[in-house]
Order: sequence, then structure tokens, then C-alpha cells
Amino acid sequence: MDGSPNEANMAEVEEEAKQIGAVVTMILTTSPVPTNPAISMISLTLDSIYRNPQLKYVRLLLVCDGTKLVSKRSAFRSGKVTAEAQEKYDAYKTNLKAEIAAKNYPYVKQTR
Repeated sequence: MDGSPNEANMAEVEEEAKQIGAVVTMILTTSPVPTNPAISMISLTLDSIYRNPQLKYVRLLLVCDGTKLVSKRSAFRSGKVTAEAQEKYDAYKTNLKAEIAAKNYPYVKQTR
């Protein structure tokens, strides 16, 4: 045997993935950061989740944190952002929605 997956093993993995997906929901949160509007880090995270065959049917709730506008300086960890940082975060969320639509992730739930 060469170690490659056969049909029986693939069917077993598929059934296991369905069972896991029936009981597991993953929640992934994201918030404003200085690198906005770049989505490379979260894109890699989503790709790695869906590359795992056992996570194929797991629902994923992607939550984008809210913000509070401030006038002087952003404090990203507490969600306080300047108008400029808010614009970048809004662009990030737009880019993220486009990425999800383009890659057609199967079980990502977008609420807004």
C-alpha cells in the first residue's frame, strides 16, 4: 500500500466532517489594526480552516468588532479609532466580504 487515501478512508473522513459540522460552530473575531485595509492575515486563517477536511462543514461566524471614534490617536486594543483608521477598517471589512464571496467559503455567515 502506498499510503494514499482510498475511497473508504475518504468516505470516512467525509462522514466525520459532517458529524463535526453538525455540532461545532467556530467564531472568529477581527478588529481594527494598523495594517487595515490589508486582509492577508485573516485570509490565511480562513484558508487554513477550510484546508482541513475535518472542518469542511463547520459553520464559521466571522465577527467584526465595533469601534468608537476619537479625535486624537487610535487605541486599537480598546476599539478607539480616528476617522482615518475607521475609513481603513471599513475598507478592510469591504475587502473581507469580497474575499469571502470570491472564494465561496461554504459555511461562513455574514450578517451585515
